[in-house]
Amino acid sequence: MHAIRCGVAVDDSLATDPLVWNVLSAGKNSAESDEKFLSAFHSEKTLHIFSSFTAIVHFSKRMTELKPALAPIAKDNILLTCGVGQSTDAAAQALAAQFPSWTWQTIPLAVNAERGNGLQWTLEQLSQSGFIPAIEVHLWTKTHSTSEDILEMFRRTHVWPEWRTTVHEIYELNINRRAVPQPVVSLLNGGEPVCFGTKSAEALDALLQLLFVHFRLQETKMLPAHIHFSVWEKSATLRAQELGLQERLIPFAQFESLMARGSSPE
Repeated sequence: MHAIRCGVAVDDSLATDPLVWNVLSAGKNSAESDEKFLSAFHSEKTLHIFSSFTAIVHFSKRMTELKPALAPIAKDNILLTCGVGQSTDAAAQALAAQFPSWTWQTIPLAVNAERGNGLQWTLEQLSQSGFIPAIEVHLWTKTHSTSEDILEMFRRTHVWPEWRTTVHEIYELNINRRAVPQPVVSLLNGGEPVCFGTKSAEALDALLQLLFVHFRLQETKMLPAHIHFSVWEKSATLRAQELGLQERLIPFAQFESLMARGSSPE
């Protein structure tokens, strides 16, 4: 069986990895004004939570674009950062090397060397560590994200009406309708078993739309039998169940094994 990871193209860039199909493209959310971005740095100490690697990429781009306006306040500000998992924590930590004129502090959130995933887990650890509600939070995410709902529910549960938080929908996702990469076309048309791995429900929906266009179909049950899927975020798992894809699902561990072997046919 072959494996293809379905990802997100930042700023509609093309993937160079033949085992990656960018079914979504990420672009700047034009509704997010320069003024709102700059407002995230008005306080002397702020906590910045990034919901994804893509959010960090777009945050970095905006920091670079608005460098002249940010320069006068850089020396007086302390920026605390974290992600919502181990990989986004590492990407947030790398911001310090990109923008050395700022004072950065990455918050360590691992418990017994284990770093949980998700915004809810992250907020709970920040609360237990005393960072919130003491420090103003800026959450960087995509448009129409569930992150804002999670943040607001967390506030209500803890009865923190005075806690200052701002959600920045810094980027938006759209189905990447560029031509399907040739390695993927060969697998789709070749008839050999292939598994497409998706992290989120949004990526799964985009993948299915592109598969429908390729095969000229309208329903998941009409997809060729050699097409399989692997999902690993809760949202994608629930979406796969809603779409009746249970019999086509491959365990995530098996998908990762296929990717590690370069998707060699079994």
